[in-house]
Amino acid sequence: MSTRKENNSASRPADASAHASEAQDSLPANAPALSRSKWTEGPVRNVMHYELSAPVNLAESAGHRAMHDHLTDLPNGALFNDRLEIAIAQARHHGWSTAVLLVHMGGLKLIGQTFGQAANDCVVKELAARLTATLRFGDTISRHGGSDFLCLLCEIAGEQELATIATELNRVIRQPCECLDQDVATSVHIRPSIGIAVFPQDGDTADRMIGRAAAAMRQADGDHSGFAFASSMPNF
Repeated sequence: MSTRKENNSASRPADASAHASEAQDSLPANAPALSRSKWTEGPVRNVMHYELSAPVNLAESAGHRAMHDHLTDLPNGALFNDRLEIAIAQARHHGWSTAVLLVHMGGLKLIGQTFGQAANDCVVKELAARLTATLRFGDTISRHGGSDFLCLLCEIAGEQELATIATELNRVIRQPCECLDQDVATSVHIRPSIGIAVFPQDGDTADRMIGRAAAAMRQADGDHSGFAFASSMPNF
C-alpha cells in the first residue's frame, strides 16, 4: 500500500505538467501575455478566465464603437442626445444653466473636394483634438454630420462665460491645419461659425436646444460674426 501511494505521488508532477501543457496549447494564438505569464498559478483557471473575459472585452469594444464616431472616437449623435437629456434634467433639478454649441467648420467640405477624403479626415481629426483641448474636462463633444460638431457645456455661469469660450474656439479653429496633398503638406484654413443655445431660455428638450443652436449658427455664418446666441433671435 505504501509503495502504491509513493508511486501515485511521484506521478503527479508529470500529470500536472502534462495538463498545463495541454491547457497552454488550448489558448488562442492572440491570448494576452498576462494569461500566459501566470500559467504556473493555475493553467485550467487561466484558460477559463481568458474564455470568459474575451467575449466581455469584445462586447465592451463593440458597445463603444456603436456609440462613438469611427473617425474621431467622439460620442456620436445618440450618445450626445442621451447626455443632453440627462444634463437638462439635472439643470432643471439644481437650477443650473446648460448650453449647446453647434460649431460649423466652414471650408471643410471644400478641402475634401480639393484634396480628397484622406485630407478631409486628417483635418476633421485635428479639429476634434482642438475642441477637446479647448473645452473643459467633462464637457461633451460630438461630431454632427460632415462639417459640424456639437458641444454640451454644463453648469455655465452665464452668457459672458459662453462668449469667452466661443471666442477662444474661434481662435484655435482658425489656426492653419496641415493636410497632405500627394505627400506634400498643405496648410488649409477653417472658418468656424458657432450657434449657442442655453437651457432653460432657449429650450427644454434636446431637439429644441439643438435646433435653436443650429439657427443661431446659421445667423453667425451669414453675418460672419463668429458666434451668435439663440436668445438674440426670434423664436420659431
